Amino acid sequence: MITYTFILKDPNSQTSPVFLAIRDSGRRLKISTGLTVQTDAWDKDNFQMTRKSPFHKTENAVLLRWKNAAETAIREAELDNTSLEKTKERILAALGKEAKNTPSSGKELFLPYFDRWATTDTTRRKATNQSAQSSRLFREFLEGRNPTFDEITVSLLNRYVEWMATVRNLKPNTRGGHIKNIKVAMNKAFDEGLHNNTDFRKVRRETEEVFSIYLTDAEVEKLASMSLTGTKEKVRDLFLIGCYTAMRFSDYSILKPEAISDGYIRYVQKKTGESVVLPCHPRVAEIVRRYNGVPGISQQKFNDIIKGICMEAGINEKIPVKETKGLTTTVTYREKWELVTSHTARRTAATNMYKAGIPAISIMKITGHRTEANFMRYIKLSKEENAEMLRGSSFFKD
Repeated sequence: MITYTFILKDPNSQTSPVFLAIRDSGRRLKISTGLTVQTDAWDKDNFQMTRKSPFHKTENAVLLRWKNAAETAIREAELDNTSLEKTKERILAALGKEAKNTPSSGKELFLPYFDRWATTDTTRRKATNQSAQSSRLFREFLEGRNPTFDEITVSLLNRYVEWMATVRNLKPNTRGGHIKNIKVAMNKAFDEGLHNNTDFRKVRRETEEVFSIYLTDAEVEKLASMSLTGTKEKVRDLFLIGCYTAMRFSDYSILKPEAISDGYIRYVQKKTGESVVLPCHPRVAEIVRRYNGVPGISQQKFNDIIKGICMEAGINEKIPVKETKGLTTTVTYREKWELVTSHTARRTAATNMYKAGIPAISIMKITGHRTEANFMRYIKLSKEENAEMLRGSSFFKD
C-alpha cells in the first residue's frame, strides 16, 4: 500500500526545503515540492504552515495542491497496481511538472553527477578544490570504468580506500574526506530520486586525530613579555589576540575597534555566520587600541614568523608527533615551536579557559562547537593536567 507524507529536509535549520515522501513496502521516494519554509512555523502534525509564517496562506495552498495530486495518484495506483515510480510520475504530471527525477533503477551513471556536484556552487554549498580533487581521484581509481549509482557499493568504496592507502599513499583523514564527498553526493542524488541504493552508507569514513598543540598560560606570558619591534611585534600581538579570544585567524586578523564596547567583543564569525559575544581581555583591548584595529598580514607569512618568535621565547619542549601515511605510521620528536601556527592561538584560548574552570558549554558559545564531545576532542589537555584539575576538586579532599 502506497502512503505519503510531507517532510522537512533540514528540520534543525532556520529554513528547510519541503519534500513529499511516498512509501510502499519499505521503499521510499522523495519529491521536492519547491517550497522552502521557516522550520519554527512548520506544523509537523498537520503538515502545514502556521500563522507564524507571513506567507502561510500561499505555502499551504501549494501544499494542498501536492496533497490532492498525491491522493489521486495513490488511488489510481491501488486500481492498477502500479509501481512507486509510476505514482511519482502521476503526481508530477498532475502538477504540470516533468518527471525528470524519476529513477531508472539506479542505471544512471554516477560520475557525471559527481563531477557536477563537486564543481558547481549552489545556494546551500560552495564547490571547493577538495571536492573537485575527490572527483578527479575517483576517476583515476576507476581507470575508465563508469559505474551507475547502484554500483557505488560498500565493496567498491572499500577497494577505493585500500587503493588510496597503498597506491596513492594518502593519509587517513584525506582518504576519509574523499569518501565523505562521495557519500554526500550519493545521499543528495538519493534525495532527488535518482537512485534507491543505500549500500554505500555502510562504508566507514576513516579519521585520525590531527596532532595539534596549545600554549600554556606560562608560555603565553613568555610571548607577551618579549621585547619585540616591527613585524615580529605585530605578529606576536595578533597571536595574543587569538590566545585570549578563541577566534579563528580569519576573525582575529580583522578585528575592528568598534567590535569592542562595554568590556565585550561582539562579532560575527566569518566561517559560520554565527554571532559571538565574549568578555574582552585587557591585553586585547590594549592591542586593538594601540593599532586602532589589528595589524594586517597574510596567514602564510604569519605562520612563518610566529614559529621563529616562539623559538626565541624558548618554547622548545620535545613533542612526539605520530603520523600515518598510506599504511605506515611513524613517530618523530619535534620542538614545540615548530608546531605553532595561527590556529594554535584558538586552541590555546579554549584549553586555558577550560583549565581555568570555565564550563565547557560556555566556551562552546565562543568557539562555535555544537557538541561537548567535539569540543573535548578539540581542546588539548594532557592526562597529567586533567589529574591536576581533578585534585583541586572537593571530592579529593578531606
